[in-house]
Amino acid sequence: MVLLHTGCGRLKKQKKDIMKSLIIDGDYLMNRAWYSSLSTYRDSDPFKAINLYMAAVKDVQPDNVFWVFDGQPTLRQQLLPTYKANRETVEGKSEYVDLMRNIITDAGFQVIRDPDLEGDDLIASLTAVLPGDVVILTGDGDLFHLLVKPNVLVYYMTPQSKTVMMGIPEFVDKYSIYPDQWLDYKALVGDISDNIKGVHNIGPKTAKLLLSLYTSLDGIYAALKDGKVELSKVRLRNLTQGYKDAYLARKVVAPIITDLAGRWRVGIGFPTHKVFAEVARAYVND
Repeated sequence: MVLLHTGCGRLKKQKKDIMKSLIIDGDYLMNRAWYSSLSTYRDSDPFKAINLYMAAVKDVQPDNVFWVFDGQPTLRQQLLPTYKANRETVEGKSEYVDLMRNIITDAGFQVIRDPDLEGDDLIASLTAVLPGDVVILTGDGDLFHLLVKPNVLVYYMTPQSKTVMMGIPEFVDKYSIYPDQWLDYKALVGDISDNIKGVHNIGPKTAKLLLSLYTSLDGIYAALKDGKVELSKVRLRNLTQGYKDAYLARKVVAPIITDLAGRWRVGIGFPTHKVFAEVARAYVND
């Protein structure tokens, strides 16, 4: 018999009647577990990932849990052939992700994956339709744009092995822009990890200044056209010449929303730690 959690409490007592869902960025968590130095286990041991997951469940206390995994970035590669071309293949890591995805599925969790979409797209699609409060476990800043919804929080795992619950106030305090400006910010500065170059010589400080003055990427280029943008001649030239790169980057970083009807359910609970661990042990001992 599969044992299920039926809900572990709520984030705020005054909202105890509101359902809460935890969405797990599966590929990020597997990557974090793979490179974790907190354990003496071998790299393929599933309990690194399980321990990270259980710590999040303890903090978040969700009613529903969804694991989301990457498919292939083919749609974005059609826009930008060099997208993620700088990623190195790490021996054994893909097998570890496959192992964990099988364990998670066999344990009875709800797993969402699409062969043609990335996990970020599926997380955005799921966040758009889930009722109640939503908490997203990730260490990927690409998902910060989802904080535009007041019922969404990001349980952010920092590179320093700390966790921060990010809402709109925390995001604004850290980045000095608003969540609905995040994708325009990424379009300007680019994203080295995904091989998106953005606008040459426009860094975080300049991008934030421009967004604070002109609100959006469209607003910046409208002001530039009208001669209202005050920057050095070099940066004005870079901004002008980088128009196509900025808007290409904006298309690449935008989420691809898909219909997930019939692929998720709420109110059905999720596997206990005991069940999760037992399934993992069965795989390890097989």
